[in-house]
Amino acid sequence: MTITLTTQKQELEKMFTSRPGQWITLPEILRLGIAQYNARILDLRRSGMNIQNRTYKIGGTRCSEYKYTSEQLAHQLGVSVGTIKNMLKRYSIRKKGKGNRLPKSILKLT
Repeated sequence: MTITLTTQKQELEKMFTSRPGQWITLPEILRLGIAQYNARILDLRRSGMNIQNRTYKIGGTRCSEYKYTSEQLAHQLGVSVGTIKNMLKRYSIRKKGKGNRLPKSILKLT
């Protein structure tokens, strides 16, 4: 019998790569049993994965979601992952009260 042990980083990476372009809620991530999920997400980002996050409130409770954008998805849109990162940064700065300014091709990712 072979027992395969995976690290928390590998489990989280598997979750993100199986659902590129989809928002994954924090409760879904916590179900993996990862003790320090923020540290593991940082590890994945440092290894080159493009992971965005967003927070919002529902009835006074802060909710978090994370999304992995693969190079393959960026290629389908005809842009680089860096371009997507920069557009999302600009959007997150501008979105406070100024409306949505992202191009429609990028909005499909959000």
